[in-house]
Amino acid sequence: MPADLAVATAQTSAKTSQDALSAGALDEMAILWKLLDPLHVVSSTSDWLQQTLGLVNRWWKKSSDQAVTDYNTVRALVTGDLAPFRPVLPAPVDLDTLTQDLLITGPGTVLHQQKLGRKPEQAMTTGFVTTSETVNTAVLAGGRDTTLAAIAQDPQARYGATRIARPDACGFCKMLQANTYTKAHVGFAAHGLCRCVPGPVFRIGQPIPKLQRDMQELWATSTKGLYGKAALSKFRAEVEGREWNGYTSKPNKKGVITKTAPDGRVTAWRDGKQLSGRGPRPERKSPTASAASAVPDDASLRAQYSAEHAALSTTVGSTKSDAARKYQTDRIAQLERMLSLL
Repeated sequence: MPADLAVATAQTSAKTSQDALSAGALDEMAILWKLLDPLHVVSSTSDWLQQTLGLVNRWWKKSSDQAVTDYNTVRALVTGDLAPFRPVLPAPVDLDTLTQDLLITGPGTVLHQQKLGRKPEQAMTTGFVTTSETVNTAVLAGGRDTTLAAIAQDPQARYGATRIARPDACGFCKMLQANTYTKAHVGFAAHGLCRCVPGPVFRIGQPIPKLQRDMQELWATSTKGLYGKAALSKFRAEVEGREWNGYTSKPNKKGVITKTAPDGRVTAWRDGKQLSGRGPRPERKSPTASAASAVPDDASLRAQYSAEHAALSTTVGSTKSDAARKYQTDRIAQLERMLSLL
């Protein structure tokens, strides 16, 4: 198998393995859900809750362990470093928070639905869906948080993270997938039943799964002349295969709304009267299309790191603040480590 294909395949396999773990956890949750009696919700909650907390903890650990394995597979293929990288693992599930979330989305939802007049079986169905979101998010947090921790700790992963989504992912997730090839990762947005996962980026031009490449190209071609929520609206229409008739914002505090026409023309309105308007913005380079070029090459990084290292080295001795001196010393050490890898 060609090297590039092996890397893309490994990333896809990492995504598939987390999908399987999520499915396994939800299958087990469906069995435990039967412990909750819709006719005696309060008295049956304790047993159901304890069993479900145990389920989440077990599957969180499986997700975290699998993430370490998959991370090292991609790392070895891209960097050639066969020595396993062992990150300091993130804190496990917070039981107090998880308990509160499960009580609200599980028995709390069932009781609320019954108060609204829903039949017991209808209330249980709604509660099962909301609880599934809680369980799915908590379980996959094991793999997501572990991968992000590894990226933050591993000097080899100096280009950050990319988002890997399913073919049937929602438009919002596909938008993030098309725009998260970055050299710095600050978090990972995920909705209730989202199964997206972060993947490490070790070098410029690192191969990515075909689906992600397709989404990057679609974003670049479909959002020309648009920006912000209008661009997202157009992209979602393209993903969902429907006609896009423009975008209208919600009124701001002054009651002004903006309308973006399909040709990119933006107008401002209040009380049905047009206040202003402008033509399409000058065509800009899509952050997706230029993602790889936006990431500096090794020569640029070396020059950037060397300049910063030289500047800090000349000032650290004269810095009076202990906190500032510690930061500068730590940063110098970090820069030396990064320079040794280039």
